Order: sequence, then structure tokens, then C-alpha cells
Amino acid sequence: MSGATRTERATAKRAIAQAKRAESEVRRLAKELPRGTSRAWLERSVADARGDRRAAEAERRVAPRRAARRADGAVARLERAARISGLRRGNERPPLAGLLDADDRAKARAKLIKRHRAQAKQAQKMAKAIARGTIVAAVTTPSDAERRNERRGKVNRRRARGSSADADPTS
Repeated sequence: MSGATRTERATAKRAIAQAKRAESEVRRLAKELPRGTSRAWLERSVADARGDRRAAEAERRVAPRRAARRADGAVARLERAARISGLRRGNERPPLAGLLDADDRAKARAKLIKRHRAQAKQAQKMAKAIARGTIVAAVTTPSDAERRNERRGKVNRRRARGSSADADPTS
């Protein structure tokens, strides 16, 4: 083994684990999106990050600092891809890079990606609810012709009641 310390190898191992978690979160986020360019783009980003993570795993024992940097870079790219994919809402800020240590940054990124996924899921639910409402309205709302026929029927019933009452006063 090279002169890498035990803590450097452990740090690299944690960074690789965080990269793996971020990949799965972004993959789930991509599945939430409708088929199209942003979904395909996210899936490509996940594939690129997976390649970086595997390279980091391969060099973790030999060059743990480089491996940790590579895994952190993959996570950062995944976070950026999730944010750019059109799901960013409001004034979300990326995790505080300078103020947090690597583990806290990775947790904050994972949390941010989860939030993006929840937003995508909510958008899909809203779209489905609107579609359901439109279908129900189309089925239950009478057409113009049906409304005219209803009015004619009411008028005819009223006339029939009035004429029968006038015709037979003894009943």
C-alpha cells in the first residue's frame, strides 16, 4: 500500500457511498419525469456519474484523496443535473460548500435531490388530477343539444299538465 492513511481511505469510502446514494436518488427522479429530453439527459448524467464512481472505487486504495475528489465531483454533477432538469422551485440554495464538511455536504445534496424528486412527483399528481377532472366534466356535463331537449321536455310537460287540467274540470 502507498502512504495513504487509514482516515483518507475511510473518507474516500464514505464519498463513494454518498455518490452511490446520489445516483439512486437521481435515477428515481428521472423515473418520475415524463419521457423526454430532460429524463434522457438525467439518465445520461447518472451513467456518467456511475462511471466516475466505479473509477473512484478502483483507485480508492491506491490514491484515496483522488478517489474522494472524483466521487465528490460526481455527486456535485448529479446535484447540478437534478437542479437544471427544470425542477428547481423558489429560492433553493445549493448546499453550503465552504461551511460544511464533506459528509454534511453529501447529506445536504441527497436531501436536495429528494426534494426535487418530491416536487416532480407532486407535479405528476397534479397533472393526473386535472386530467381526471376534465374527463369527469366531459362525461357529466350535458351538451347543448341535450340541454335544448331538456327545456323542450319541460315545456311540453307543463303544457300537457295545463291542458289536461283545463279539459277536464270535474276530476
